[in-house]
Amino acid sequence: MWALAWTAAQAQTSDVAEPCVTAAGLVNELYLYPEQIQPRALFVAAGRELEDQLPWLLVEQRPDGLALHHGAEPAFATLPWPTMSTLPEALVELGLQIDLSGFGLGDTDPGRAALAGMVEALDPHSRVLMDERLDRFNVRLSGTLVGIGATFDLREEQVVVAAVGADGPAAGAGLRAGDVLSRIDGHSVRGMPLSEVSRRVRGDAGTRVTLQVLRDGEALELSPVRAEIVVPNVVPKTLDGGVAYVAIDHVSQKTVENLQSALATLDRAAVARGLVIDLRGNTGGSMKESARLADLFVPAGELLRTEGRGGFPVENLQAHMVARDDDTEPTGPIVILVDERTASGAEILAGALLELDRAVLVGRRTYGKGTVQKVYDLAPDIRLKLTVARYVLAHGRVLTNGGLVPDVTIGRWYDHGSHLETLTPDESVLGVDAAEVLWQVRSGTDLPLEVARRTLLAMASRPATRGTTLPVMRQVANVLRAEEDVALAGVLTGMNADWTPPPTPPLAAPSVRVELQAEPVDADTWSLRATVTNPGTEDLHQLMIELRADAARWWDGVYVPVGLLPAGGVLERSLTVDVDPDVWPRIDEVKLQARSAGHAAVPLPAVWLPSAGPDAPALRVVARLLPEPTGVVGPGGGPVRTVEFTVQNLARTELTGLEVHLGYPETEGVELVDWGQRAPVLAPRGEQVFRLATEVATTVTTVPLELTVTAEGHGDLVRWPVTVADTGAPVALQAPRIERPSTPARVPAGPWSTPLTAVDDGSVRHVVVWLDGRKVAFVDASAGTDRTLTWAKGLVGAWCLAKYLKPHLAGTQSGFHQVHQAQVTCPVPTKCLHRGQRNSVST
Repeated sequence: MWALAWTAAQAQTSDVAEPCVTAAGLVNELYLYPEQIQPRALFVAAGRELEDQLPWLLVEQRPDGLALHHGAEPAFATLPWPTMSTLPEALVELGLQIDLSGFGLGDTDPGRAALAGMVEALDPHSRVLMDERLDRFNVRLSGTLVGIGATFDLREEQVVVAAVGADGPAAGAGLRAGDVLSRIDGHSVRGMPLSEVSRRVRGDAGTRVTLQVLRDGEALELSPVRAEIVVPNVVPKTLDGGVAYVAIDHVSQKTVENLQSALATLDRAAVARGLVIDLRGNTGGSMKESARLADLFVPAGELLRTEGRGGFPVENLQAHMVARDDDTEPTGPIVILVDERTASGAEILAGALLELDRAVLVGRRTYGKGTVQKVYDLAPDIRLKLTVARYVLAHGRVLTNGGLVPDVTIGRWYDHGSHLETLTPDESVLGVDAAEVLWQVRSGTDLPLEVARRTLLAMASRPATRGTTLPVMRQVANVLRAEEDVALAGVLTGMNADWTPPPTPPLAAPSVRVELQAEPVDADTWSLRATVTNPGTEDLHQLMIELRADAARWWDGVYVPVGLLPAGGVLERSLTVDVDPDVWPRIDEVKLQARSAGHAAVPLPAVWLPSAGPDAPALRVVARLLPEPTGVVGPGGGPVRTVEFTVQNLARTELTGLEVHLGYPETEGVELVDWGQRAPVLAPRGEQVFRLATEVATTVTTVPLELTVTAEGHGDLVRWPVTVADTGAPVALQAPRIERPSTPARVPAGPWSTPLTAVDDGSVRHVVVWLDGRKVAFVDASAGTDRTLTWAKGLVGAWCLAKYLKPHLAGTQSGFHQVHQAQVTCPVPTKCLHRGQRNSVST
């Protein structure tokens, strides 16, 4: 490893000097893709991570190095570009300069953030593991944790025991599923997030935790002793008809043991008839344990081999794994369910059984993660997960080129006809799961599971090989496709779309012309009208037009069902699409494809569609703690007080499903009695009073609370801290107003500027402007002076894609009287379409 040349005083300032040295050395020596190691790019990524975490920091790439700015001020430090040998020193110096800048760090550790940013720039799977991320990783990998063997859910604002392990401490202490948890070690759980519930229940082995629960109206106190618990990640059951089923959540060092136990609980006849292994949503885990899982089902054959940099083996990484016959392998046929989140170790299991002629696959194309990460210690509380190898399955199959394609692909149709995905129409089943508004048909069938179940029942006594199972499954898929086509035809009848299949196989791919027009219907809805022409000589059956838009989520994945379009015919179809709130007027490129029965998708010329969303609702909230106690004693023995929130709707549209919630209070002597309230409707310019009971000890004079206000269709409108005093004095809260600039849909080549104006009462601390996911400006609003900021370093992409301007304002307000202005300038290439802006406010 390398030695660093900075002074002892500098080294003492950072606790990541040695981790940086170790991490950079491991990357230099072991990273799978050495050609991708660029020290300058890694150093920039470290700076970007700090820029994301610190509002005031802007980093600039200069010819001589990385410049660090406090907003628009001149650089307070410029760090020279490192080589790979000087990268560790550069990372530590970056953290040191931030630490010594005097501009405030909040909860950010500059050295650790720089290290994490550098590693995450390598690839999506290399990571620095620290703090909670490290704890979660350790639990996931080991398959154990120290706790009581119970899981909790949040149901109707109550923390409920969802499940209790049969042999764990919770079961021994008498805890039951369905118990309502009220207190942990004397602390109320009202408003407490489940992550905090889990943290408080866990602890050191051998220690006791006291739980107060309600069971059938009776209050009970239970005191289980914490112990090491095996995390359950395998769920077995028997399907209708007597078919065995196991769902594997992830792959840990306990999964083989858990799966063996699960199979032992199932009826032997059911396992012999056939087994469904559900790997949907399984993002993997241990490579070695995944291969051991596959070994449970095959008597012989290569499971996988690993190849490090240059194809060579990696030290302390198993290079080759083969199956061994122990005469206990199940002999029935196997169907594996996969989807786009099936990854890593789960792909090893599915791919090994596929390659060794043991299983067929149903579902959706898998993720395609064919690389291996090893974990290295950087410090007692810091670990590096680094991509060091790829794995290769039997017959040379690798998964980094697209994952595993199922033998039968299942698509789903929902939400205005979006997300219909069928890779090979002749081998796919279209599932109908319609939305409540546009589509009236709903199918609760789990189609992948139903394909698997029917296939295994139809296998009877046939040999349990992949080659025998596959034709049976395709026959089952054809039957299910016909059933679902009937359901889909019923759905599309309401849109006057004739969904009858072609009488004979079509001869030519569809040749269609499409004209699209988008017009606003109301504040948040746009009408999409498609005029579709068939210039060919052959009728087109079951025709659909698919929309794809990279930057406009509301257009992306929308399908326009056309149905039967006769040769030479023209049809119009219309549907409505909801546009996200607070989307400023914009024009987006939308790519089109035509799909018809018997053919794969055919690309069509792209179109440009305008859109705009409604203004985000603006609220003003007045909070106060009513001075008079209610006379009620709370669960903790203290007096109950009322916190009153008056919510005013400043928008011109009504809000439905308005809810006020309070977060878990950390202050001793403050406990929530009421967690939240709901109002069905809040009229434009109207107001609604919410009163929430809160237990406040007599020694408490100020009550800090976390306020959240939500509304249907908008999510969180407000997430503000508020402190009310026992004097009853009101506290007014209102977000700053960001005035929407008038921006053109198209702009010429050259610099393009847009003004941003934030109006507040002077208590806003700063304004941060983000452009296309990059921070481009910082204004210290507390300085009380207007600033003009220019960002014009480098191009913003060949087509200025996804230009989101997002001013973030920090602070709380009681009224407006001060104006802060910022002007942001970015370069525009020769051909550029302004893609709209979005503003958001955090206080």
